[in-house]
Amino acid sequence: MKIGELKFGTFLRLWAVGVIVFASWGAAMVLVLQWAERTWPPEDRRQIAEAELRPDLAHFRPLDGPPPPAARGGVTYVPVYSTLYIGDREVQAGLAVTLSLRNTSPDHELVVHRVDYYDTAGTLLLRLADRPHAVPAMATAEFFIDRRDPAGGPGANYLVEWSIPEGGTDPLIETVMVGRLRNAGITLVGRGLVTATGDGAAPGRPGE
Repeated sequence: MKIGELKFGTFLRLWAVGVIVFASWGAAMVLVLQWAERTWPPEDRRQIAEAELRPDLAHFRPLDGPPPPAARGGVTYVPVYSTLYIGDREVQAGLAVTLSLRNTSPDHELVVHRVDYYDTAGTLLLRLADRPHAVPAMATAEFFIDRRDPAGGPGANYLVEWSIPEGGTDPLIETVMVGRLRNAGITLVGRGLVTATGDGAAPGRPGE
């Protein structure tokens, strides 16, 4: 039995060789990518992460003047898992983190006074917004942490200070964490917890 000019057995051998070569090439590429990720200098990871942490959104803008009169303010704690232990703490999966600040009011701006990022030990890593920014009605502002940046660790968190005018509604603040380990996908959602509230201006930083 022939296929064209090739005997069927020869065709099968050539097909098997092609499969082996393709599989070997794929495995080699995976190993190269894993090696590159492990050996990527931490300072390079930090520079890229810091650039990506700040939202590139035209509608998330610093206020031109003082914040408008506020009817209510709050500080929201948001959990972050930038790494996650798998099994008996032998493997850590890195997770990409998106902090989502959602203005739930259809009529009023949300004012974000600060966004601070802390690691597992409670050390302030980054101050992402240190002056008032406005989030328009029904808009969302986002901050991103690359999965290759493990600085926060499994107990990291954000503190978000905000205020709303008369008639405004409290924001919805969440983190969404996505990653993978081998062939398994990992998705987590962290819901913000309001830890301080006040009438008028936002309560301010701890200790102020």
